[in-house]
Amino acid sequence: MHPVLLQFGQFRLYTYGVMIAVGGVFSVFFWRRRWAKMGLACEEDLWLLVNILIVSAFFGGRILDQFEDVGIHNPNFWKDAFAFGQGFAVMGAFVAVLLAVCGFCRWKKIPFLHLADYLCLGVPFWQFFGRWGCFAAGCCYGLPMSRPWPWGVTFTNPLSQINPLFLGRLVHPTQLYEAFGDLAIGLALYFFVIDRVEKKELPRGSVCAIYLASYGVLRFMIEFYRGDVTMLPIGITVAQAFCLGLLALSGGIFVSIRRKS
Repeated sequence: MHPVLLQFGQFRLYTYGVMIAVGGVFSVFFWRRRWAKMGLACEEDLWLLVNILIVSAFFGGRILDQFEDVGIHNPNFWKDAFAFGQGFAVMGAFVAVLLAVCGFCRWKKIPFLHLADYLCLGVPFWQFFGRWGCFAAGCCYGLPMSRPWPWGVTFTNPLSQINPLFLGRLVHPTQLYEAFGDLAIGLALYFFVIDRVEKKELPRGSVCAIYLASYGVLRFMIEFYRGDVTMLPIGITVAQAFCLGLLALSGGIFVSIRRKS
């Protein structure tokens, strides 16, 4: 794989960061065309929201990654939590973004589920590009395959973030499992759900609830093939515990919108 896209002397342009940026541009372009439908008062509010999403996702992802890798009792926990170019935990970003969006909605007096429907419509595509960045970097790698399946991949670049014990071995491309799963979720929401919500055939919050449930199931299953998981004493991974939380949240939204409708 190619963790470093371009290098000029000591400067390195990492593929992971480029793909994250591409996904962000794609999502922002989508939201920019719909800022009025999202309930925002002006386009400036959209850019404020985008910055809030980026900052909260970064810190949430870094803090959970630190919790999994070094432990909260490590003296360098908070020092390294704010370091750029380090690991990143998507589920931590989920929680931080959720709290940040709730605060933004209270500040701007926008119904949370109204705004969340449009955010959840763009996030899967952002994740799609981001997981390709993970694939290039070698992070979020899979376990070695028990047999040589044709879709297996081999990481050989020593700069990749895969476990050195897995270099040169055929592993599950878990990054691509999730990338194409995210793409399928995003396309389904775009072509089959949001239009019905805007026509009031489905209640507000349907996109958000379906996305949370779909992603929760997708990520829960992929964890069985990941090679970089952190196990909890109850026999599931940290990410799987968050996925159960996403499913519970999705169920709560479904119950809420059903009662209102």
